[in-house]
Amino acid sequence: MVKGISAKSVPIPTVWLVLVAPFLALGLWYLLTSSPYSTRELILLATAFVASTLAALFYLRSHFLQSKHRPVQRIPVPVDEPPARPAWQWGSIGHRARDSERHAADLMEIRLLAALDVMPHGLAFYNAEQRLVMCNASFQAMLGLPPEWVKPGTPWARHRQILDDWTQPVLLDGTPAAALQLPDKRWIQWLEHRVPRPYTLVLITDVTELVRQETQHREKALAEKSALLQMTVDHLGQGLSVFDKDLNIVVWNNRFFELLGIPNDLKQRPTTFEEMVRFNAYRGEYGPGDVEQQVAERLALAHHPVPHHFERLRSNGTALEIRGNPLPDGGFVTVYADITERKRLEEQLRLAATVLDTTSEGIAITDAFHRIESVNPAFMRLTGYPEAQLAGRRPFFFNNEHFSRAQFRALRRTLITTEAWRGEIRGRRKNGEAFVAWLSLASIKNANGAIVRYVGVFHDITLHKEDQERIWRQANFDLLTNLPNRYLFMDRLLQAEAQANRMGQRFALLFLDLDGFKAVNDTYGHAAGDSLLQTMGQRLYRCIRASDTLARLAGDEFTALLLNLNAPEQAVRVAEKFLRAMNRPVVLDSGTATVSGSIGIAIYPQHANDVETLLRQADAAMYKAKRQGKNRFHLAAGPAEGELSGQPFKAQ
Repeated sequence: MVKGISAKSVPIPTVWLVLVAPFLALGLWYLLTSSPYSTRELILLATAFVASTLAALFYLRSHFLQSKHRPVQRIPVPVDEPPARPAWQWGSIGHRARDSERHAADLMEIRLLAALDVMPHGLAFYNAEQRLVMCNASFQAMLGLPPEWVKPGTPWARHRQILDDWTQPVLLDGTPAAALQLPDKRWIQWLEHRVPRPYTLVLITDVTELVRQETQHREKALAEKSALLQMTVDHLGQGLSVFDKDLNIVVWNNRFFELLGIPNDLKQRPTTFEEMVRFNAYRGEYGPGDVEQQVAERLALAHHPVPHHFERLRSNGTALEIRGNPLPDGGFVTVYADITERKRLEEQLRLAATVLDTTSEGIAITDAFHRIESVNPAFMRLTGYPEAQLAGRRPFFFNNEHFSRAQFRALRRTLITTEAWRGEIRGRRKNGEAFVAWLSLASIKNANGAIVRYVGVFHDITLHKEDQERIWRQANFDLLTNLPNRYLFMDRLLQAEAQANRMGQRFALLFLDLDGFKAVNDTYGHAAGDSLLQTMGQRLYRCIRASDTLARLAGDEFTALLLNLNAPEQAVRVAEKFLRAMNRPVVLDSGTATVSGSIGIAIYPQHANDVETLLRQADAAMYKAKRQGKNRFHLAAGPAEGELSGQPFKAQ
């Protein structure tokens, strides 16, 4: 059999270089610039090489097919041996060369077509009208096409309709690819490549093994992630449960079952939301009531989940905080936290806050630098300042007049060394009123032992101090004249003796007795007599120094203690002041009264070496002044000196 061979030939190396070189250059550039490569990229690269080669071959085939229809001289030549030509014919050598080239091209076409049929990849060419030009056997076998569907001229739409009926999964790196699953569960990859003229080259590759490996890799990675997620969930301190849209539990941890007290038989098999709700309802977790109604109410809420947050006290005393949110695809996730300890602490804090608000002691909490952070109502009542005016201030601002910087530094040193301080403080309220408080300070340390706060408890003892003061005055002062009484006077006399002995000083003791006081009582009454005694006490007190003492012993008897005397004459001058003060008339409600006084003077240690003797000397001197005519003073005499008597004092 013979085939017609065109006289025109095309240099094969030139066509190969023009068509394939760009693809080879592109592949080399991709190899050098892209690293590392995924499996998908390697397949695409190999496909590009195959497509480039086939494009060049198809171009050659088209060229030779078209040349057969040209009006050229065709010479029948046997396939096996070339025709013999007479050596003498002109041009025989040129014709023989052209026939050999045409014969070689036909042989190459036959071999290429045979190679395409045995390729594992499916190949098909479509012309510009989207009709089939040719395809190989693998293309027909992979798609399962009947013979009439692979004839030249078959429209592209018929083949595409089959592919459109199959699904396109996500393969390899997660991006959509032209990969299709055949009815026999095999996977193919469909690539379209535009070649000159224009023609469309379709390349089909069987990627079933690649998809299987990729699927196994994804499943392994998913299993590892699931195991890691489950381990993470199991180590959470909170309980976690996830129910799908059908209310089946799909994710949970052991803490979830522990907090809810779910038995093991429910743990070891798939559990529905209804089963868990019914179990809780039967054991009274939702309180008294109809079990079926409780289950129905919770199922209705679960079918239409919304974000929720509430607390629930279990029957065993465990307090749970429950937070839940719906999932986008239906179902919901719920987190359970054991807040029993937190509720206990909150109750303690609430109780402590109640105690702070109701206690009568003022409490102030400061930072490490003694700045007030918070106070209770009692502290605000104690100082008269609202909390807004106390925040950030030091707690001793209200007693600056009684608390010096040196005292404050000593207090801080005590706090640092002993971590506590107690003492009495005095201050003034916002309205200027004075108060006295007993303060107890304590330091609060953190886990590292550093002082972070101080707590001060102020107990208002103003009334207590006033009661003490009143009792002390009643015991030591005369209620009528408000002058020291006999008890306090004797105490101060003993102190004066000790000081005089220690310092080598002298002091004088004066006894005073009013002359004519009984007549005032008898004439104007006891009320008038009391008023006269009060007036005399005030007059006599103004005659002495602040360091001296004037006391009322009883009735109309007064005593004076003059400290640190340089000479007896100082006592005489004070006695004269006393006489002038007592001689002035006293205006009473019922009239005017005039009295005088008799004064006895004894000086320590000149007239006595002890207090008892000094008292007797002063008393004896006073009576001598009375015997001498009253309204005068008399100075006691010692063992070696004479007595000194004053003359009667005339009222001015």
